[in-house]
Amino acid sequence: MKRIPLVAAAVAASAALALSAAAPASAAPGQLRWTFNGAEWHDHVNPAPGCYTIAAGDAAPAAVFQNETVDTVALHIGPDCTGPVFFLESDNEAGFPTRSYRVFH
Repeated sequence: MKRIPLVAAAVAASAALALSAAAPASAAPGQLRWTFNGAEWHDHVNPAPGCYTIAAGDAAPAAVFQNETVDTVALHIGPDCTGPVFFLESDNEAGFPTRSYRVFH
């Protein structure tokens, strides 16, 4: 008799894990891309809202940043979304020296 609740709990846990692997409902569909050297590109697919640091304050910033999402993102010169900001609209790219960025939706 104890086996049925245990199996049911395992199935429920598996379902919850499978659902959590999907992109959050509030994620910006699409991807953000950036390069530091023009050769190697980094991708952030379906980014959730928040601040993301891609380079420390003493490291070189990204040279090119592409926004392939449906929302505007804020590019910051400093880490932790500090310093001067540039708002990059959907389906655009910028040569703004970026060390962090903020996704709003």
